[in-house]
Amino acid sequence: MTTAPSETADRHRQAINVLLSHLEAANTWWPGADGLTVEDALRSYPEAVAAGQVPNRAELVRAHPGLLDALLDLLPAVGSPVS
Repeated sequence: MTTAPSETADRHRQAINVLLSHLEAANTWWPGADGLTVEDALRSYPEAVAAGQVPNRAELVRAHPGLLDALLDLLPAVGSPVS
């Protein structure tokens, strides 16, 4: 079964919101502060994982299995491999 482009885009937005909510809760960089973009904030995610401030990739996928592909697209090398 093929996923419709609009459904893929919706999952991508949902995954971004999940990641940004973790970054916000950890008081890390946030879009709009000092000119940072959403992309800047998302690039800070691996650093936040390394500092133990946010869930790693495996934890995110366990918590949000419906967003697997979108999360892996956004964070291909962050945290533990998905098993």
